[in-house]
Amino acid sequence: MNKKFIVLITVCLLFNSYLTFAEIAKGEFSVGLNYPGIAARYFFSNKISTEIKYQAENDIFVVGLRNYYYFSSKIKYVLFTGLEYDFVSFKSKTSESNGFASELFIGGEYFFY
Repeated sequence: MNKKFIVLITVCLLFNSYLTFAEIAKGEFSVGLNYPGIAARYFFSNKISTEIKYQAENDIFVVGLRNYYYFSSKIKYVLFTGLEYDFVSFKSKTSESNGFASELFIGGEYFFY
């Protein structure tokens, strides 16, 4: 595995570890990893946050913005819903294109502590 990628994962986990043991709070900032990309999230309040994400793979590029609404912010698991808006670009041997995509989502996070 690429050494830069391992260092990036380690730094992100160390930077993000303090959120694992705390409740969601206004003014918090987190960095996350997704395959194959990275994201940064800011909490405007205990219930609302915004995340910017970047993903890239061979001839595929996605950059987007996610807005989250948290149903509860003081328990070990947190349920949320939100809206995502992305710019997508791809190129293959037979076609290429770019455009915008949006989605509604619902999910949850579980904190280990």
